[in-house]
Amino acid sequence: MNKVSTDESSDTPENSPTQALVDSENTDGRQPLVPLSFKVTKEFKKRYQQAALNADMKLIELLSEMLDDWEKKGKTTQ
Repeated sequence: MNKVSTDESSDTPENSPTQALVDSENTDGRQPLVPLSFKVTKEFKKRYQQAALNADMKLIELLSEMLDDWEKKGKTTQ
């Protein structure tokens, strides 16, 4: 009979190998990175990836810069 582990700490997302990889990718001195997931059209994904490639940026860098620019334009709703 297989014994089931009762160590729940290894099952939490914070301790997963994927989470460690995501956290370790943050090299710009900002807070640790966390997963973000949403769906976009194929065309948007292609344009987004190409824009990051053209600018020699990581996808997260481009997204962060786009949000910063959007907020600077006063487009936020607070």
